[in-house]
Amino acid sequence: MEISLILLSLALVIILMLYFSPLVIYRIKRKKVIVRHLSVEGKEEKIILYLKEEDPLWRVIKMNKDGKNVSQS
Repeated sequence: MEISLILLSLALVIILMLYFSPLVIYRIKRKKVIVRHLSVEGKEEKIILYLKEEDPLWRVIKMNKDGKNVSQS
């Protein structure tokens, strides 16, 4: 009885790993970027983006972080 429960739980874990592995790989290949926007009233809005390093927006964010002017590149 115990062996069947162990095998069942092992099969369930393997199925869940196969199901969620594309999501994990997708997340690992991207960088998390938090964009903060201040409105006129002073409210702060946060937007979370997951970007690849080849993404054009990633280049703009990286240059802004480094303190360079984006139009100079």
